[in-house]
Amino acid sequence: MDRRRFLSTMSVAGATAAVGYTAFSNTGNGANGAAPTSSLSTTTSIGSVDPTITADPTGGTEVPVTTAPAVSTAGRVLVVVQMNGGNDALNTLVPDDGRYFDARPDVSINQGEVLAIADGSGHGLHPAFEPLLARWNDGNVAAVAGVGYEGSSRSHFAAMDDWFSARPGTVSSTGWLGRWLDLTDDGSGNPMRSIALGGRGKALASELVPSTTVVDPGNFNLNNARDLDISSYRDGLERLGLGSDQTAVATATALESVDLFAEIVAGSTDTSQELSRRPSFTSLLATAGGLIERELGTEVIVVSGGGFDTHANQLDAHQELLSDVFGGVAAFLDRMEAVGRADDVLVMTTSEFGRRVVQNGSRGTDHGRAGVQFMMGSAVLGGLRGGWDLGRLTDGDLTPETDVRSLYQAGLDWLGGPTDEVLDRRYAELELLDSAVLV
Repeated sequence: MDRRRFLSTMSVAGATAAVGYTAFSNTGNGANGAAPTSSLSTTTSIGSVDPTITADPTGGTEVPVTTAPAVSTAGRVLVVVQMNGGNDALNTLVPDDGRYFDARPDVSINQGEVLAIADGSGHGLHPAFEPLLARWNDGNVAAVAGVGYEGSSRSHFAAMDDWFSARPGTVSSTGWLGRWLDLTDDGSGNPMRSIALGGRGKALASELVPSTTVVDPGNFNLNNARDLDISSYRDGLERLGLGSDQTAVATATALESVDLFAEIVAGSTDTSQELSRRPSFTSLLATAGGLIERELGTEVIVVSGGGFDTHANQLDAHQELLSDVFGGVAAFLDRMEAVGRADDVLVMTTSEFGRRVVQNGSRGTDHGRAGVQFMMGSAVLGGLRGGWDLGRLTDGDLTPETDVRSLYQAGLDWLGGPTDEVLDRRYAELELLDSAVLV
C-alpha cells in the first residue's frame, strides 16, 4: 500500500457510519460528535537553534552564542499495555518474605520457580517474565512497585476513570494521552496518529484529535461482506460521481483501513487468540509492530485486554495472562530491533489496581490498591524502583508509594511536549529514562 496515498485520503468524518464497521471508532469528544471547530497550536519546537547575544567578557564586540539543538522526538512511539481487571502485583513481583507465603498458601508462586534478580532487593519475578529476563539483565526493563494514588478506589469503574484521566477524584472528559494529543496537534487530522487495539483506549479521549479503535484486528472488516472486493467498491463510488464527496472519501479511507489491517494480520503467525474469545496481547502487539513498520505517523498505541480480575483459581489463569503479555512484549521488541526501530519505541504497562495480600476462599485474590508497572525499551534505565513492605499495609492492601502520574510523566517526557500541562504539574522523578533521550 502506498503510505502517502493512504495518509492523504485520511478523513474521520462519518467513517464508521458510512460502511457499518463492527470495530472502527473515533475516540474524540467534539460536541455532538461533530468535528471540532477550534484547535490548539503546538508550542514546542523540536530541534531548533536559539541564537542569543552575550557580552564578550574581554570587553570586545558582542558575539552570538547558539544553544545545542534539542533532542528530536520525531518518529517516537509510546505503546501502553493496559491489563484490565487489576493485575496481581504481589505474584508478579514476588517478595522473599515468609509473610507472603503465609498469606497465600494456595496462591503464592513456588520459591523454586521465581526468577531471581540480582539486585539485593529481596524480590524476584513471576516465571512468565522469562522472555524479558535477558532485557532486564541488560538494563532495559524497569519495574516500579507501589504504583497507585492517594485515596485509590477498589471499584473497577472508578479506578479506571482515575487512571485513564490522570485526574483522580474528578470528572474529566479527556484522558492523559488525549490531552497530550490535543496540545501537540499539528492539524493534520491523521486518525492513525493514536490507535487503540483490543478495546476503547479511554486514555486517548480528547477534545480535538481523532483516534482509531480496532477491537479485534483479525475481524476488522465490513459487516457481512468479508469477501467484498474493496477496489471494486471504491471504483464503483468514483464511477457514480461520489469519489470527491466527503462521505465517499471517508468510506474509501475506511476501506483502505480494512485493507491495511488485513495485510498486517496476514503476516502474523500467532495462534494464541484461538484459545479464547479475545484477541491475545501477543497478536495485538504484533499488529502494533506492523503499524509502526508502515510509518503511518503513529505516535501512541494503547493495547488492552482483560482477564486480570482473578477472584478464583488464580494461579493457572494468571500464568497464562502474564505469559501472553510478557511474551508479546518480548516479541514486539525483537521485531522493532529487526526493523531498526528499537530506539523509537517505549513500552509501559498499566492496570487499575493490584490485589489484596491475603488470598480469598476461592484460591484467588480480591481487589486491592497498589500495583507494579513496567517500562521497557532501549532508553530505559532498568532495575527495580521500590518494593513490598508487608509489615506496612493499608487495610490489608499493598500501600501506594508512587503516584501513577510519575510513571505517565516519564512516558510523556520521552514523547516530548507539554508534560506539565497534561498532568497539571510535575510529580516525583523516577529516573526511568536515560537523560540523553529527553528533550
